[in-house]
Amino acid sequence: MVHYSMTRLSEEKMYLRVKTVRIMNIVNWYDSQMSKIVPKETFNLESWRNWFAKGIIIVAALGFPLAMIATLPVYIREQNYLMIALDLVLWLFLIGRALVKGQSYLTNKYLFLAVIYTMTIAFFISLGPIHARPAWIVLCTIMACLLFGLRAAIFSILLNAAILMLLYG
Repeated sequence: MVHYSMTRLSEEKMYLRVKTVRIMNIVNWYDSQMSKIVPKETFNLESWRNWFAKGIIIVAALGFPLAMIATLPVYIREQNYLMIALDLVLWLFLIGRALVKGQSYLTNKYLFLAVIYTMTIAFFISLGPIHARPAWIVLCTIMACLLFGLRAAIFSILLNAAILMLLYG
């Protein structure tokens, strides 16, 4: 009986060691992946904005098909083929932009802001100002603030007001 409990105790220790090694392997893999994503130099606001601009292009390019899965049946049912075409063109543009090496971060910032403004205006024109469309216009202001700062946010608010007045005023 004592031998059995010692064997059982040894098995539990071995199981815990194997489990700890597996967890450490996952942690090491995560650390190695994050070191590729997060730059090693110190972050100031401008370098963070540059990193964010590249990252948001990649996230948008990868997340766009998920959004299309949800909206494609609605667009087809409403025969809104222009929105499908616009979404596909913008998605292909983001994919191409994400794959290009040696990009200008300033260009990424302006292009991403242009893409979300294009989508927002297209949503407002084709679908109207109901449901979640106002959130898109708020997103434009938030992205302008994150990418360019307070002056850009103020300009974005004025641009949003002009767009809404032009479309519905």
